Amino acid sequence: MRRVSVLVEADENDAEFQARFMILRRELQKLGWTEGQNIQINARSTSADPQRMRIVAAESIRLAPDALLTGSNQLTSIVSQLTHTIPIIFAGAGDAVRTGLVANMEKSK
Repeated sequence: MRRVSVLVEADENDAEFQARFMILRRELQKLGWTEGQNIQINARSTSADPQRMRIVAAESIRLAPDALLTGSNQLTSIVSQLTHTIPIIFAGAGDAVRTGLVANMEKSK
């Protein structure tokens, strides 16, 4: 069973968060990843409070997921400071090169 932690800067009851999370589940299922069968998704919301982001990020990293999915530049930056071993997938992070999240957008070989 693969484990993925999803961290978003929203309230977990937020309609947009719920809709996006449902889309994520549906798209993963299309790829053969079914929650409870071969993937476990731990979704956590942080609000916009940087201190809460750090706490939730640290808690999620302690769960040792196979990957972390973040939904903002700030969350991605915090998570990347806390782990160098867990792959980080970021969405909605804007210009990743300009913000320093990645060195460049060239495809690695």
